[in-house]
Amino acid sequence: MKPLLATVPLLLSVSAILAQSHFQPGKILPNTGDTLSGWIDYQEWRVNPREITFRTTPQGTPAEYRVADLRYVEVTGFDTYERAVVTKDMRPILEGDFDSGSRDSTATDTVFLRTLVRGKHVSLYELVDTKAHYYVRTPQGDFTELMYKRFMAADGTHIQEVTQYRNQLVEELPDGAEPSLVARIDRCGYNAKNLTEVVLALNGAGNITSVSATVKKSGTVFRFHGSVAAYSNGLSFSGTNGDDPVGASFSHTVVPAVSLGVDLVRTRNNGDLALRVEAGYWQATYTGHKTDAFAMYTFTMKQAVISPGLALLYSFYRTDKLRLYGAAALIYNLSAGTPTDQEDVKPLAGGGTPYTENAATVEKVWMQPQLRVGAQLANKVGVELVGALPTTVRSYDFFKGVLSQYGLKVSYYLNGTH
Repeated sequence: MKPLLATVPLLLSVSAILAQSHFQPGKILPNTGDTLSGWIDYQEWRVNPREITFRTTPQGTPAEYRVADLRYVEVTGFDTYERAVVTKDMRPILEGDFDSGSRDSTATDTVFLRTLVRGKHVSLYELVDTKAHYYVRTPQGDFTELMYKRFMAADGTHIQEVTQYRNQLVEELPDGAEPSLVARIDRCGYNAKNLTEVVLALNGAGNITSVSATVKKSGTVFRFHGSVAAYSNGLSFSGTNGDDPVGASFSHTVVPAVSLGVDLVRTRNNGDLALRVEAGYWQATYTGHKTDAFAMYTFTMKQAVISPGLALLYSFYRTDKLRLYGAAALIYNLSAGTPTDQEDVKPLAGGGTPYTENAATVEKVWMQPQLRVGAQLANKVGVELVGALPTTVRSYDFFKGVLSQYGLKVSYYLNGTH
């Protein structure tokens, strides 16, 4: 266990130094009009940012820029933001937050709008603060908010919904638009995915300048991977029954293992989190020895294990080529067949004839919590250190067996990006 424990502080030190930075290639356009290329601390912002951290080189000194300082921000391959002065609807839309009545409440603000679609006829933008706002703009027009309202009816008996944004989108229909497009607008929800699809259709094929990469990739990505691992397993028994393997010295066993799994990753806002579903297989033979006043004992225990489990991964550092993460896992170990056990007893001189009998074997099923730290390289190769918390694998009235396990796992990702 010592090699693993020695490595964990090192990785934690790295994470502290990197301090939640996610620098990605990008560029900014300051008010001076000179575009600067460099690296942007991209956090997949759920709420539109009001400050941008920028470096001219990957290891350069970071500089902070506010909305008032920049006209345009682009995180290459992810998002673009454009400074705009907008009027925004301030009415809450969540139950319990809004007042009765339909009166309007607006405010003017200078913000970074996230570009969802840039088209030759109409463009679409998103602003998220206390709620999501969506804006459209024609080539020569101003930013116009697509209006969506929810409020309690005056009599307090029900919630009313006003989908004014659908009428606003109908006004952008080109001449001769298909009835199917009108029907799509009538079904359109007030969210980035639905509105993007409608605005793309309003522009038509060949009239799209750009589409947000994060909208195209939004949702859950399933990343399949296969792994090989080597574990060091240690088995020990403690208790008061001296006739059993209590007090025997079991050597650590190096155990090869294979596994298949899939990581479920949200591509925006929750990109630092992933849920892993996996299943592995390994075989182990444990050999222990002890001597008392009467005989020498050799204990041999064998088990083949199928190990499905769940793990929650959190990335504390992420770039387009490297991800460092920590994980907590719960593994359900299930014997593939019946575990075998054997106790060879060799009496000391004059004590009788050697004989063999059954010994205490491990359980057929046991749960195992694990802690992990790992890295994913170039979106293809994963390296992971695994340490299991000491787990009881056999329990009797007078003694119990405890398994310790740590190891190294190498994975290959078959698809997807992070």
